Amino acid sequence: MNSFDMTHDKNEFDMNDFDINPFDINAYHFGAYLKNIPIGYIRMTSSNPTNTSEWTKEIISENGINLITCLNDFPFERYYPDEYLSKRLINSYSTKKIGEIGKIAIHGDYRNGGLVFENLISQFQLFCFYEQEYDLAIKVCSLEFEMHYKNFGFQRIDHSTTFSYKKVPEAVIIQFSKPL
Repeated sequence: MNSFDMTHDKNEFDMNDFDINPFDINAYHFGAYLKNIPIGYIRMTSSNPTNTSEWTKEIISENGINLITCLNDFPFERYYPDEYLSKRLINSYSTKKIGEIGKIAIHGDYRNGGLVFENLISQFQLFCFYEQEYDLAIKVCSLEFEMHYKNFGFQRIDHSTTFSYKKVPEAVIIQFSKPL
């Protein structure tokens, strides 16, 4: 469930097909497939290169994609209004491996019932915490979805406040620590 096809004919893509930003370089890209058809995706950003970093750089280079320079390790640092809390969170795990979950997408035909979402999150947690040995995963989620993530053990970060960013609905930062 955590595989993806790294072969492609660069002529089969249009520049508008790419959703790449600077955080994708140091990220794990986790796909869910049903008979070779992609039906779900999650990204885990990291402050260090991953086994897909070189592949992502190749896609960027081959397709002439210009990325902005990013001074932050994690996406939430760019838009969470409490900079002190952001830095304190990252510093409190300075000797541990942390990542930020983002870009969760489930194909519209597979959203009913939540089975794909549940399996994707469960398998992703196993991959991140046991195969890749992360200690903490953080995620920005809308208040609407916070309860869904609580079912998987995510909880709101202590002292975090809700916030809005541009046209994104009111959100909060949640975390999931490696199960003991």
